[in-house]
Order: sequence, then C-alpha cells, then structure tokens
Amino acid sequence: MRRQASRLVALAVLVLAAPARAGDPEVKKSATGLGYAIRVPDGWQRERGGLMVVAFHGRGDTPARFMKCVEAIAGLESAVLVVPQAPKNGAWEDSRDTKIAGELVAELAREHQPARTVTLGFSLGAYFSYLMAITHPELVQAAVAHSGGIDPFPVPQPAGAALKRQAFFVIHGAADSVVPVALGRKAVRDLRKADVSLVRYVEVPALDHAIDWTVLPRAFAWIEAVLGPPVRPLSDEEGRDRVAALERALAEKRATPGDVAALAGAPRSLGARIAALLKGPAAGTDELALAAIEAAGRLGEAGLPVLEGVSPANEPVAIALARAIVRAGPGAQKRLLELLRWKSEKTAAAAAAALGELGTEPAIETLLSGLRSAEASPDGRLDAIRAAVLAATGRRLHTAKELAGWLAESRSAR
Repeated sequence: MRRQASRLVALAVLVLAAPARAGDPEVKKSATGLGYAIRVPDGWQRERGGLMVVAFHGRGDTPARFMKCVEAIAGLESAVLVVPQAPKNGAWEDSRDTKIAGELVAELAREHQPARTVTLGFSLGAYFSYLMAITHPELVQAAVAHSGGIDPFPVPQPAGAALKRQAFFVIHGAADSVVPVALGRKAVRDLRKADVSLVRYVEVPALDHAIDWTVLPRAFAWIEAVLGPPVRPLSDEEGRDRVAALERALAEKRATPGDVAALAGAPRSLGARIAALLKGPAAGTDELALAAIEAAGRLGEAGLPVLEGVSPANEPVAIALARAIVRAGPGAQKRLLELLRWKSEKTAAAAAAALGELGTEPAIETLLSGLRSAEASPDGRLDAIRAAVLAATGRRLHTAKELAGWLAESRSAR
C-alpha cells in the first residue's frame, strides 16, 4: 500500500477483547510459508459445503488475538474461521500481499471445500478485505469491511461479471479519528459506480475507530439473505442429472418440493433451463409453488422472469415471492414496488421487510416510492414501510420528505 495510506492507518488497531468460544484454534503455515490461525468447527463436512470466513487483522495485531474477536461474532459457530498473519511488519502493506493471501485461500478452499468464502477486515485489514474481493472474485464471494477504505486500490470500472455478483457490507464509525468516515463513503461510491449492486453501508453515529459488535452479526446475516444459504456447488454432471430428474417428475406429475430443492447449487450455466422448468410450478399455490419460488430466487437474475410471472393474489405465495425476489438483482425493484402497493397489507409488509433487510440504494429508493404511495392512502402498510426504512438506514425517517432528504444528503456526502 502506498506510504500515505500506511501513515493514515498507523496505530489503527483497536480490537476489543471478546471471550473465545470453546475449542482452541490451530496455528499452521500455508504451502508458501504464510502463517495463519484456523478454527474448523466440529462436524464440518466438506460434501455439504458451508461458509469460510478469512479475516484480516489491523496494524500491529496478531492472528491469535483477532481470532478471539472473530469467534465471538454471533452466527459464525458453524463456519471455518481463518486469520492469516500479515507477512511484513504486522501489517498488510500492498497488493503484492494478495498473491500469498490468495494462495492461502485457494489452498484452504481445496482442503475444506466451502460453498462460500467471505473476507472480513478491520482497519488496515478492511483495506485488504476489499482488495481480496476485488482482485480474487474467483475465490471470494462477499466482503465485510469495517473502518477501512478502498484507496489506493482502484475498483475496475465497470466491474467484471464475477465482481458484480459479489456482496459488500461496509461499516464505518461517523466519528472515526484514524480512518476518516469519508474514506468508507468513497469506497461505497466507487463500488456503486462500478455497477456492483449488492452494497450495504452502515454508518454508526458517534463511533470512533473501534469494532461495533452489534453490526457485525447483521453483516453475515445480510450476506446469507441476499446470496442465499452457502450450499455445496453441484458439478455440471450433477446439475444436469438433477434437472433431468425434475423434468421427468414434472412431466409425470409427481414432482415434490424436495425435487426442486435438490437443484440448490446448480451451475449458473443451467440457470435458463432451470428457470424455464420452474415457471409452471411457481404459478401454483401449493408447497411445490413455494419451493419453485425459493429456487428461482437462488438463480439471481436468471430467475427474475419466473418471479415476475408469479401472481401475488395468493397471500402465502406473495410473501414467499417478496422474500425470494431480493436476490434477483436491481431488476427486481419494480416487482417489489408492485408488492409494496399491493392490496394485501401482509404482502406489502413482507415486501417492505425484504427491502429493509436488503438496504441497498435501489432498495431504499423503492421504499421511498412505496412510502409516498402509503402516505397518499394511509393504512397498515405505512408502519411496515417506516420500520423497513429504519432497518435500511438506521434512522427514524417517518415521511417521504425526510427519507428523500436523507438520500440526497448521503449521496452528497459520498
């Protein structure tokens, strides 16, 4: 990293002590000699997939200390946790370090076969969490960056297809005296300019350069909500076999929700074929329809045509639709706005909750449109939309005018 960035993050580690979970991590070295701490949970089964979190510590910290912090994050009990040792001067210094860190991630991915790898970093480690996700999108599917920036590492403009599919959860304290909050805001702006749509930003009022333990669990819950559960990827052959099995079951009118769920982890190359199969079941009103809607949501943009064809007239189906469609990318916003305005208040509330959890800028814009409609004809959905606005922004913005002002101010600040 350039000298000015190193000065910026000098003395940047303020890791708060946290109790370790049962079981001590192991200390190992990679094939290229990079030291790291690792905790593999009891009962980890490679054939089932799961989550691997690779956490990068701040300047002057150690893997042993930072591992205790990572272990304390609620929701990561069943994940493989890895904390590499910065190779020089206790700090991740420049892009050359990504080569050995990338080799470590690839080595551990071969050994443990996680379905998803997420990078996590605090302070100087946050810089590296960004960098690993940007330079190794073939290895990393999401990143959590706490109190760091993205400069001097440019985000490709526009981003490649693999980077556009990634999810970034950015946390920064508004009162950060070490890494100014302006750098966190700029990172968000750069990612959005590159057409990375899954970017969630949480700015914590009055927080200096320290870890916010209440936000970190939300970050990992959000990643699972927008990307789906980390299931084992199917091989091309497995995917084709399961698609063929569902085709036969549908033709013979004996398909079950389990047949549909078995498609989880299918290769993206089969997305269009799977979407075509799901259109019929998704239009129904039974358990098979609910399974088809969930499966279409896992397809991302490929599943959007399926979800656009689902009628929200049946309330359970509409609620499932609202929860699934958030994974279909920016193109889903129009459909979510329709659900926000739907005559069923329960359907509207489900759509509002999904948008509030998504929390991206397009989602907040959709909530703004829905809030304007709800104010014009007040009913039960107004409270649901206001609750979703609070979840998405962290602010109690009760009117469309207040939310519009907040959006304009946040864009100006970035």
